[in-house]
Amino acid sequence: MVDFIVKRAFRAGSAVRTDVVRAFDVSPATASRALRNALERRPDLLEKQSVRIVPKLLAAPPPFASEEALLRTLDEGDHDFLARTGFYQHELPVSYVSWRHSTPNKPGIISLVVQSIRNSGFVRIAYLGMRLGEQPASRIVAPLSLEQIDGQWRIIAQDMGKTGYPIRVFVLTRILEADEHVFKRRPKGFVRQHHIDAISSVSVSFNPRLSKHQQQVVAAELGIVDGKVTMAQRGLFEFLRRYSDESVSENAVWPPLYVQRNS
Repeated sequence: MVDFIVKRAFRAGSAVRTDVVRAFDVSPATASRALRNALERRPDLLEKQSVRIVPKLLAAPPPFASEEALLRTLDEGDHDFLARTGFYQHELPVSYVSWRHSTPNKPGIISLVVQSIRNSGFVRIAYLGMRLGEQPASRIVAPLSLEQIDGQWRIIAQDMGKTGYPIRVFVLTRILEADEHVFKRRPKGFVRQHHIDAISSVSVSFNPRLSKHQQQVVAAELGIVDGKVTMAQRGLFEFLRRYSDESVSENAVWPPLYVQRNS
């Protein structure tokens, strides 16, 4: 609750008991204790003005209450909006625009995957990739976590059919079937991994039609340093798909469709 009170104070100007009650569904007495606790724990950031907790004069917001942190939170969706952002939704209306649907056609697949992640289990899936001529294939995977890239939900999982059980990514909507799988014997040498983002760097150059100021804002948006963009390797395909004028892969069928513009 302390972090919420700090975020609310810095982002909305002040935090009061009602804010805590609404954010965490607690009693007024509990909320009052939380406000006192926040003042005691963060005297470097907060002070009291009447019934309100406000930022201390000249205090800078901590990293978790920064503008960058706010945008990261908004990227993640609107669940527990007040508790996570420090704003009521009417104070900060946010629109989410997407033309993608992440839910598989067969009900129950997401629930099965989530339970497998929680219980360190295994799942047999029928998966259809986007390589040229690819057909649905049966795979046994050890799901590790969910991931969202560019509005697309995926499973990060170890592929039990590959030597060394490497980490792979499987797009949810491309899973056609899924069932729990129980090995009769523990797979030889299998160790469930904590996925670590392998890092890739891509050399880039600006479109010459961009002005100097446009180049500056693009560089800031993409974090371009010394002519390179650095990202998690799993995001490389989506980055190339969006920004490259070359084929993203020799055997990938991309783009999957062509848009007909109405005249």
